[in-house]
This record gives sequence, structure tokens and C-alpha cells, in this order.
Amino acid sequence: DIETERYTTVRPILIYAKYEGKEIVDRDHYFIGLSNEPITIGDRPINLTLSSKLASKMPTIMRVETAHEFLNGKVLTLEEFRKAFQELRKRISEFVNMEWDTRLYDVISCYAVYTYFYDIAGFVPILCFIGPKGSGKTRAMLTVTNASRRGFAITGPTEASIFRTVDAIKPTLGIDEKAKREVERLIRASYKRGLRVPRVEKTRGDRFLITLFEVFCPVIYSTAEGVEDEYVRDRAIIVNMKKSEDPKGRDPEPSDFEDLREDFYLARLTLAHEFLKNLERVKRMKNDVLSFLKARDFEVWSGILAVALMIGPEVFKNVLSYAEDYIKAKSVINYPEEGVVLKALCEIFREASSLNEEVNEIEFTPKQLASSIRAILSPDYEAYDPRLAEQVLAKEWNPKRVGAYLSRLGIKCLGRKRDGYHYKITLEELKD
Repeated sequence: DIETERYTTVRPILIYAKYEGKEIVDRDHYFIGLSNEPITIGDRPINLTLSSKLASKMPTIMRVETAHEFLNGKVLTLEEFRKAFQELRKRISEFVNMEWDTRLYDVISCYAVYTYFYDIAGFVPILCFIGPKGSGKTRAMLTVTNASRRGFAITGPTEASIFRTVDAIKPTLGIDEKAKREVERLIRASYKRGLRVPRVEKTRGDRFLITLFEVFCPVIYSTAEGVEDEYVRDRAIIVNMKKSEDPKGRDPEPSDFEDLREDFYLARLTLAHEFLKNLERVKRMKNDVLSFLKARDFEVWSGILAVALMIGPEVFKNVLSYAEDYIKAKSVINYPEEGVVLKALCEIFREASSLNEEVNEIEFTPKQLASSIRAILSPDYEAYDPRLAEQVLAKEWNPKRVGAYLSRLGIKCLGRKRDGYHYKITLEELKD
């Protein structure tokens, strides 16, 4: 006799809906085996690669009861979807206080819903909550993560384990500031489908294997520091948290959003055509209502705006106005340097004119101009990322760099004096 041992494991199930136009013409499921055998949906063969597998229960994954309901013909109507969104918004507000700008409740609720559809669009922005201790940034991260598709909050992972987790389940990753440094490469590559991160892994016999991981998935993280990485900043929605009254008195649990997650899992299967239709509507607005969204900013916001359109005009209006204000604040940081210098020179002329009846030329030092520039930009830098405002301004607008911009603009240098180099510009030259 051969001794055997019984054990329990998890076997993944693939649930799919096949559409023709707006109609679902087929809904079925496959049990994914341990080998990489192909499956067929309709007449299309699909090759599966099983490299990592979830071997324990995950509380935010779709329940098997919901899968059975879908396979038996259940759909989520658009009206039910909108009711689920309003309930989600209400529950988020019970855990996270954002009364200083209530539009944020719609923005982050739309983000959570978008995590169920992001793979259709092919890109997903990074959501970052920043703020001092006691501002509720970690609770905000946990709240949105628990409401999202396959939400998975991590606090102390190793780099290897988190790459394997993303490879296995493509979760919505909630990352606490303590864990952020371990997964910075992953955060940078999570934004868009097709970006891959190489990892070297040791195999048998002291041999090494280079593995390319696609880590395309929603990432939400909280930090007390500013977002220093310009690459991440450009692909993120950054929410500046403020110290405020704690509405609930405890952190959220996955169970707090279970019923809503099941509604949105069903929506992903039965309302995919609605999301796609509204994403196309957003694209048609690109040269009109959304003309303020350029290039990557359009990618960052388009999926969230598509969800807002699905909900209704009031939510769309709130998300749209917030996006416009956000881009305005962000664009100041990316404002062409020469334009900032000229704006500061105009301010110096204006101040000089207020002291004298007529000023036709001014003499100044780069240090004086740098101080004027920092005063102009400081409010907008603080609105975008207050934790970094002073540091970034001091670095980017120091006297030496300002002098370089003046030379590039061809502004006349009078030479070095006791307090440094002096420059002169006339009002007519500035107008030109």
C-alpha cells in the first residue's frame, strides 16, 4: 500500500461573459488546472500561464455565490449600479473625513469602482494619500482598498513576495508608508498594461533566472512624505489629507464593504459595455469639455470620469471640477521656467511702479528674483504637495539656476557687484 495524505488547496475559477454589442451571448466558467493547458471561449483558444497561485482565502475576492448567481443569469441593472455607488460613497464618508472638499468623496468612490473596470481601459492612476500623523491617510488607504476589486493591504512585505502576489491575483494594492520603499519599482510599473519589471531569481544548482513580471494593477498608498518621484507624481492622483474629526473611531475591515464589492463584481461582468460606451464618450470630449487634460493627464483621469458618467451628471460635475482644479495646481509645478521668470519680473515692475509714478527699467539680482518667484509659486506648490513645497522650491529656484534662466532669455547682465551679479531689463524689453 502507498501512504497518501489529504490536503486542502485553492483552485482558481475563470468566470467570463461574452458580448455581442450590448448583449451577453454567453456566460460560463472554467476550472483552471495545475498545468498550462489552453481554454477555448467561443471559437477563440486562450493560452494560460500558471506561474503563481493563491493558496489561501482572500476576503475581498468575488464570492462563489456571486459567481453562481451570474452563471444562472443574474445581471446588475444601471439603476442598481448607481444605488450601489451612492451607498459606497456614504460608507466611505463614515470612515474618512474629507469635509474640507466634499468632491473628494465622489473622486475616490469613482476610483474604487474603476478598479473593477481598469483592465478594459489599459491604464490606472496611482492613488496617493499624504499628510501628517493623525490626518487619516492610512485609514483612507485601507478604506478605498477594502472597497476595491481584490483589495489587498500590505504593511511589511518582502520585494519577492509582493511581486509574486501581484503576479498571482492582480490585486488592488494598498501600501502603507512603511512598505513603500520595498515596492517602489512595482509602483512605477503598475500604471499601464505592458510595462514589465525584471527580477533575478535563484533556481536549483546556484543558477539564476531573469523573470519579467507584468505588475499592471491599481496601487493606493499612504505616506507622511511628499511624492518625490516625478515619474510617479505624473501618473498619480495625490490627495492631501488634513487633520480632522474621526468619523468612525476604527479602521475599516473587508467585511464592511462585502455586499458592495459583490455588486461591483457583477457590474464588471454585466455592465462592461456601459463602461466602454462612457469611456468613448469621455474620449469624444477631449477637445471640448476636457481640453484642459493633456496627454498623460487625460489617461490618468479618463477612466474615473467614465465611471462618473455612468453614475450621473452631478457626480460627473464634481469629479470634472476637481480634476480641473487639480490639474491647475499641478501645472504650476510643470510651468515653463522662462514663463515663471517673466511673471516674477512683471511683479517686480508692478511693485516698483506702486512706489514711483513711472518705472521704465529695473535692476535686480538673481537672489531677489528667486525670492519673488518662490513667493508667487508657494501657494500652488502647497496645494499640490505641501510636504515638499519648501524643499522643491528651494532646490528648483535657487539664485544660480535663476541666473541661468536669465542668460537663456538674453537679459542683460551688468556684471558682478558686492551683493552678486546684477541684471537690468526695460519695460519695453519685457513686453517684447
